[in-house]
Amino acid sequence: MFWESINSKSKQITVLITVLLIFTIYISFGQKSSNVTESVGYGTNTVKARITSIVEEGFVIIDESRQDYQVVVVEILEGNYTGQQFTVDYGKKHMLSSTRMLEKNMEILVTITEIPDGDVFVDFSDFVRTGSLLILTLIFVLVCVLVSGWKGIRSLLGIGISVLIIIYFIIPRILAGDNPIW
Repeated sequence: MFWESINSKSKQITVLITVLLIFTIYISFGQKSSNVTESVGYGTNTVKARITSIVEEGFVIIDESRQDYQVVVVEILEGNYTGQQFTVDYGKKHMLSSTRMLEKNMEILVTITEIPDGDVFVDFSDFVRTGSLLILTLIFVLVCVLVSGWKGIRSLLGIGISVLIIIYFIIPRILAGDNPIW
């Protein structure tokens, strides 16, 4: 009897819990911790960059294996160095995990390392995979809704709220130095 009354009102309960969680996140999001510290020493960040030209191509022998490499010029698209160009080595000093080569106008992720003496190093980090991930996400959502109907929509809503709580509340509070358990 108890579970039937809960199941008949599950839509209202889901909406109520969602509204309460969003309200809690909104209230907590504006609070700042007083013990935020500055970073000293090396600083790195990963940003998008576009390949403007390929300067050099060839091959090197790494661990008795022949590996193709490229040296490219990239234009930074995000962050503090937006619009600046840097030379990036792809495969000349490090083993590559794939045989995919870079092309002009391709967007990639690069890691920018700032050293206290003023030098800046830019290194290839990964390929931008936004399109592939978007297609996989849409397929996942479609299958969830087709297989489960309303329950699939509610489960996706729950997953979305959980991810938002983690990204916009829990991680910033941990980075601000708060106790992660509370």
